[in-house]
Parts: sequence; structure tokens; C-alpha cells
Amino acid sequence: MPQFELTPFLSQAFWMLISFGFMYLIISYLIFPLLEDVFQERETIIKTDLQIAARVNAKADELVKNYNAYIFDAQQQKAAMIKRAYEDMHRESAEIEKLHEREVRVKIKETENNLREINRQLHAQSDAAAVQIAQELAQKFFGDEATTTKRRAPRQEA
Repeated sequence: MPQFELTPFLSQAFWMLISFGFMYLIISYLIFPLLEDVFQERETIIKTDLQIAARVNAKADELVKNYNAYIFDAQQQKAAMIKRAYEDMHRESAEIEKLHEREVRVKIKETENNLREINRQLHAQSDAAAVQIAQELAQKFFGDEATTTKRRAPRQEA
């Protein structure tokens, strides 16, 4: 069997050791330093990117904090403006209400005075009508002698 012969085995082992040694030297002195440089470069890039990301994250947190503070201030200003507007509106409506209340009181007094005057006039007219009716009745019952009597003045109410 050819795989158990020692002659080709020794030459194969010799060339295998030479090939392995040569490959080991190439890999350890050429390829590994190149790979190590690549890994170190990647590590520095990753560290730099992480530092940049941390700074950006800190800035973003600061912006969010500033934004929330701005929103809070805006809400406070809005609440103050609404409160001020409500107070102004309430004050103005109270003034308008007082003004209209005064006007209504004046109109009520004018109306009461007008009603008193109309009432006085109606009483005067009813007294005059009563006197005239009484005279006409007296004239019908008593004739002409009833017209010679004194007329009574109509009563006036204050």
C-alpha cells in the first residue's frame, strides 16, 4: 500500500514543514501586522464615533431640555395671557353692566314719571268727564236751573 511507504512520507513531511514555516513567516510578519493595523484603525474609528455619538447625544439631551423649558415657559405665558384676557373681559363686562344698569334705572324713573303724569291726566280727564256727565244728568232731570250752579274744579293728584 502506497500510503504506508516511508520514502515519500519523509519528503512530504519535509516539504510540509518548509511550506508551513514559510506560510507562518509570511502570515506573522506581513499579514498579521496589516490586520492589526486595520483592527486598531477600526477600534480608533469606533471609539471616535462613540465619543461623537456621546457628544451628539448630550447636545440632543440639552436641546430636549431647552425645548421642554421653552414649551413650559410658553404654556405659562399662554396661561397668564388667558388669565389677563379673562380678567380684562370680566372687568369690561362689569363696567358695561354698570353702565346699562344706570341707563335702565334712568329709563325706569322716566317711565315711572311718565306713568304718574298719564295717571294724573287720566284722573283729571275722568273727573272732568264725571262733572260733565253729572251736569248733563242734572240738566236732564232738573232742566236749565241746574246749569246756573257753581262748577266744581276737578281734583288734582300729586
